[in-house]
Amino acid sequence: EVLSNSNYKLPTEGLEKNYIINPKSISGATITLGESLTYTGNELTQEVESVVLDGTTLIKDVDYVIKNNTGTNVNTYTLTVEGKGNYKGSVSKDFEIIKQKVNLPTSNTNLVYTGTEVTGVSASNLYDVVDGTAVNAGSYTATVTLKDSVNYEWIEEFDGTVEYSISKAQLTISVED
Repeated sequence: EVLSNSNYKLPTEGLEKNYIINPKSISGATITLGESLTYTGNELTQEVESVVLDGTTLIKDVDYVIKNNTGTNVNTYTLTVEGKGNYKGSVSKDFEIIKQKVNLPTSNTNLVYTGTEVTGVSASNLYDVVDGTAVNAGSYTATVTLKDSVNYEWIEEFDGTVEYSISKAQLTISVED
């Protein structure tokens, strides 16, 4: 059928044309990361909150895939977003796993001489204690160090020492008549 109006007659043959639509490069995309990661001892996955290219938010697993977004220890890692479908190329973004904070050790209180070893500062699975026990009444200083200072840090500045004291025992004298 011929389409026409009073001034033109349009042919219906030869109007078909094949076009090639090349995928758009994703290299200029902006990656927004999800929540930051803190060391746990387990493998962690950095989530990607969004990937935006020229004002368009791309769809995960349709427009792009995420690679190399896992890590275990405290470090800086680089994840890659690779184009998919109508997008090609890749863009990278660094992410970090930060140190886990450790509460400062404290001394045990109300310690009294018993004639046996008394614990003034207790060790934990996260730190070692040297000179944390004593037998005699007096004042003592324990030295505390993290077992793994690569993945853990004290919650606040700490000089590594904890003071504790053992009080003298009350002497009880019994007098018999």
